[in-house]
Amino acid sequence: MKILLGLAALLLLTTTGEAKKKEPEAKSFKGYLMDKMCAKRRAGDVEKMKNHTKTCLTEEACAKSGYGVLVKGKFIPFDQKGNELAAAYIKNHTGENDFEIDALGNMKKGKLALVGINNPPVKLN
Repeated sequence: MKILLGLAALLLLTTTGEAKKKEPEAKSFKGYLMDKMCAKRRAGDVEKMKNHTKTCLTEEACAKSGYGVLVKGKFIPFDQKGNELAAAYIKNHTGENDFEIDALGNMKKGKLALVGINNPPVKLN
């Protein structure tokens, strides 16, 4: 009986310790919110990135391609939750263009696990 209680206590301590593990602190990715379909045509051209429109971002083909942040010419795609957050952000964005953002999250399996979007970010140079 004592062995059984000891094992139960050990199991409880082990699972409690695992539950306390925290996600790493979210990192900042400053760039332009972009759909994957348009990212290649606009990468590296700040004027084209600034002029990318809400209309384009919400077109069916563009939205289906997935969203991400274009940072220094590199497109970093969002995970599924990130795509949902980006779609909501776009919908609520008051302007028609200039989607410069500060995407917060961590890289997981080649995608940015987005936890939030700040705007306006510190201006890019």
